[in-house]
Amino acid sequence: MQREIRDKKGIILVSCYFVIATLAVLGSAFLARSVAEKRFAERQRASVQAFYVAEAGLERAVWFLTAYEPVTGTDSDGSWRSLPYNGGSNPPGPGANDPQNEPCGQGDYTIWVEAEAGNTVVVHAEGMVGGINRVLRQRGTVIEVPEAFDYAAYVGGQINGDITVNGDSQENGTELPTVDMTYYSNNADHNIVGNHNFPSGVYNGMWYVDGSVTFDNNVTINGSIISTGGISTNGNSNISIIADLPNPALVAEGNFNFQNSANVMVDGLIYVGSDLTGNFHLQQAHNIVFTGVLIVGGNLNCQNSDVTVNYDPAIAENPPPGFTDGGRVVFTEEDWQELDI
Repeated sequence: MQREIRDKKGIILVSCYFVIATLAVLGSAFLARSVAEKRFAERQRASVQAFYVAEAGLERAVWFLTAYEPVTGTDSDGSWRSLPYNGGSNPPGPGANDPQNEPCGQGDYTIWVEAEAGNTVVVHAEGMVGGINRVLRQRGTVIEVPEAFDYAAYVGGQINGDITVNGDSQENGTELPTVDMTYYSNNADHNIVGNHNFPSGVYNGMWYVDGSVTFDNNVTINGSIISTGGISTNGNSNISIIADLPNPALVAEGNFNFQNSANVMVDGLIYVGSDLTGNFHLQQAHNIVFTGVLIVGGNLNCQNSDVTVNYDPAIAENPPPGFTDGGRVVFTEEDWQELDI
């Protein structure tokens, strides 16, 4: 009987050891899994943080392009470019072309900007948190937007007479943009040497006229007219000009003469004269509607008229090419992606 009891005690003891060992193995496995899950969660959290830090870096790089240059400490003209970081082959530094590094939240970002064709740039930002890196790339264009594009009517002289302006207006403006007429000559669909008249009809494309332009009644232009002289309606009516954005609707280095005309509609940028010399004469004109931006180098004369100017912010958001001087720098976003590292 006593031996049987001792045998049972031995079995119970072995069973206890087995249970304890099993629990120890399960506990170790659970602990290891918990530690692994914690590390995984920490890496996931660091990865998400690194992504947002990289996003902040992209915004900072665009700010350097459009507002305040990082090296010179001056207002930006959109010209800042840098060497590629390439994982540290060109480390951040104080040089004019060095990538830039700044702390952000629980980590830091390194940013660099590379040039492509024309005004296109590629902005990179590498966010780093807890040993985890995420790299983002944003391609876009850097464009100078003249101050005048923020106004419905921007006039170098005075606004006289009867006009309704739906948007901001400026008289005695001094920040008139300049126009690269050569650009439009090279990119026009139609080049005409000498003065040109548009008879009644429908016309398409960009017309570059090395001279002055006149219209007959019942003319529709789906495109642009660029003139080295002046533009006149000759007192005619039912004239419509609709620009193919971002190109301007009407540009002339001389005066605009729309007196005694009626039912004239222009959609797009209108640019009258240059260097404070071009005047826009709209006396005795009725049912004249301009939608976009109206820039007049000299005076805008609308006595005894019915003229309305409606501001279109699309002109500033996607400005016509070939206009420079004054205003602000804008970064227009194109494609965006995250890079594998």
